[in-house]
Amino acid sequence: MYNFHNFRDHKMQKGEFLASSPFISNKLLYNTVIMILECNESIVSAIKINQHKLNRDEHYAYPICDEGKISGQKKMFFLHDEDERLKNSEKLAENIFVTSTEQKMQFYPKKYYAVHGCMNFIYSEFIEDIKNGEWVNVHGSSKLVFDTPVVKRWHDAYKTCGIRPEMIQRGCAYC
Repeated sequence: MYNFHNFRDHKMQKGEFLASSPFISNKLLYNTVIMILECNESIVSAIKINQHKLNRDEHYAYPICDEGKISGQKKMFFLHDEDERLKNSEKLAENIFVTSTEQKMQFYPKKYYAVHGCMNFIYSEFIEDIKNGEWVNVHGSSKLVFDTPVVKRWHDAYKTCGIRPEMIQRGCAYC
């Protein structure tokens, strides 16, 4: 598996990308790539960047899942390239910004990826999952988010680190 030599000293930051291990225990997260939105000592919030991209008519048609329960919220997250027309955008990484909204967009940036809701993890449990090899830090980019087909993002995320996920073995003595 991937080696985290000094992970105890690592501080997770917004804008980081992680890919689920082929051996992740939560099978709902199998082949998942996430981008960190927020990380503090109690919670990690992330957007799954390899789920079905919603078309413009679907953006507000679905309720949000909050901790496994359906809520009435319809909060959308738009990852996008920089667009000065979008107010309250926050920079996550180079050429990747996030805007959250509960209202229908009046316009859309040239490059965007919309998802409803975000994933929330308890910080201590998430860090333990990383130490156990369930998540791997990968080198994400705007190209991965906006230009790579959704079905290829998990595999391509691993390739950014020179890893072929089909070659990963559980319990490797050298990893």
